[in-house]
Amino acid sequence: MIVSYNWLKEYFVDDLPAPTEVAAALTKYAFEVESLTEKDGDTILDIDVLPNRAHDCLSHDGIARELSASLNLPLKKIELTESVEDDTLPTLTVKTTDEACRLYLGRRTNQVTVKSSPAWLKNRLAVLGQRSINTVIDAANLTMLATGQPLHVFDADKVSGAITVRRAKRGEVVVTLDGDEIELPNETLVIADDDDILAIAGIKGGRKAAVSLETKNLILESANFAPVVIRRTSQKINLRTDASKRFENDLPLSSARLGLDRLTALIISLTEDKGDADRPMAGPVVEFSRESETINKIDISANLVSDYLGLPLNEDDISDILHRLDFAFSLTDGIFTVWPPAERLDLLLPADLVEEIGRLHGYENIPSVLPTRTEPADDDLMFLAAMKVRAVLLAENFSEHYGYAFTKKGELKVKNPLAKNRPALRLNLTDELTEKTKRNTEHLLFDSEAVFLFEIGTIWPAGREEMSVGLSVAYRRPKQNNSREIIEKALRVLEKAFNLKDKLSVSELADDLSTTVAFPLTALVTSGDDSPADLGPYLKPNARFTPIINYPRIIRDVAIFVPAEIVPDKVAAAILEPAGPLLVHGPVLFDDFTKDGRRSLAWRLVFQSTERTLADEEVNDIMTKVTNHLEKNNGWQVR
Repeated sequence: MIVSYNWLKEYFVDDLPAPTEVAAALTKYAFEVESLTEKDGDTILDIDVLPNRAHDCLSHDGIARELSASLNLPLKKIELTESVEDDTLPTLTVKTTDEACRLYLGRRTNQVTVKSSPAWLKNRLAVLGQRSINTVIDAANLTMLATGQPLHVFDADKVSGAITVRRAKRGEVVVTLDGDEIELPNETLVIADDDDILAIAGIKGGRKAAVSLETKNLILESANFAPVVIRRTSQKINLRTDASKRFENDLPLSSARLGLDRLTALIISLTEDKGDADRPMAGPVVEFSRESETINKIDISANLVSDYLGLPLNEDDISDILHRLDFAFSLTDGIFTVWPPAERLDLLLPADLVEEIGRLHGYENIPSVLPTRTEPADDDLMFLAAMKVRAVLLAENFSEHYGYAFTKKGELKVKNPLAKNRPALRLNLTDELTEKTKRNTEHLLFDSEAVFLFEIGTIWPAGREEMSVGLSVAYRRPKQNNSREIIEKALRVLEKAFNLKDKLSVSELADDLSTTVAFPLTALVTSGDDSPADLGPYLKPNARFTPIINYPRIIRDVAIFVPAEIVPDKVAAAILEPAGPLLVHGPVLFDDFTKDGRRSLAWRLVFQSTERTLADEEVNDIMTKVTNHLEKNNGWQVR
């Protein structure tokens, strides 16, 4: 949000501090000020208004309210230029049945003078990056920048019949004020008259009823549209505007009337008064309302606030902050009943109000204290059991797999699936575990290695929900398969950890390459030790974690003859010395035999960079250094 410091000064009874102090206060209590820029005798603040406050702070009014609370400075009351209502003006008819139009306000204004804007108005828009058009359009833009409420103005003499809020028909096209021709997607919300489209609702006006210097009579529009509808349309037609940005973040209903009144007053003040006969007149406001404004009520106490924030605040402290925020409240028997203003759509719960009190009190004043330790509740039993299973299996060299709860086939179908190829809830863990273990065998270094996976997750067999534990071990070659023995050993360790005996068994053999087994988590909880939180023997306090490397690896093998008395560890140390930091795995001994009084040792080395893809030439140079270093030893020969 781009904000004018000179404009902000006009909101306050007392002098506003210097721009740097204003920026510091906003950053401390409300929003980060990303930059301060001097422009045409003004200071422009670029304020990062977060989405949860876009409904009330994408405006100078909103930023002024935040400054008032942050600096404890009173605001001036905004006085509107008196407008003369003329009941004799032709009645404005508004029609809509669309739920996306939550509120529509319109009024006629006659005998206006459209001309070039005065210097003060041009300058105010210019420092905020806006181009001056004429008094009427500039007034609408300035009012939006002031209140946050987007507004639109039509030339009343170019409008045929009633104002209708409807959806676009197939193939309808609108020419925008900028001259762009846009074919509207089906169901686009539009503002139309009896003949044609006047504007894309909440996004951009059309050329048909555009205001010009010849315009004398106006229709002023102020509305509230469903945020999702505006955002979707804006994305579909690839058109984002100041108006769409505000509507898609939601606006309070009361903002529409505020914006209309401010716009009416500004247009009349900019119109030359030629006497009573030609005095500009504003017609009555025509309102179509589908929803009514609700004022939320929140009850809190000083104890609740103190407990949430972790520091003692008394009733006087809280009252002072609520006064600074200009929140209506009462205090009865220690309970604050607070009515946040209508524009604060983000304040719904006691916790929301506590956060407001906390930020105005100052987060830096809240001490950093660790919460007290509490004993686990009975409801945590399944969670603690899962933690224990995880610790046991990780200690047994299994890796945890996180699978999808959704799958291709199942007894329970999801009404709105996240993916078309996964419309059902899974029946078991074993299907995906078997698939993933097999796929991971493609990346093993040796046929003698195996992939160890486990998962703890929810399944829905026979339409009921339960937590399940699945284990899977897979090899690349059938003759190397030792998966059943590995899983049986893991089950025995689990039984011992939970004080069970002969409760778990391997009953599912996936094929000749892998073994997969699964069982309900309740089998451990209900049959064994009732204190599964004892993780002490399985924790690794000195464990260190490194990120997965995204770049491809290069594998090299080196085989060497050495004297028969040389042990492999000595050769491994000799390989490591010149290999350097790009050697991420190995050397791994995979062949060892003796021939003609010499010992043959074969090693596998894996090279990889955390920053880039390695070139073969780099690794070849390293292997040359390794070979030369090894052959410096008497009787050592790389083959």
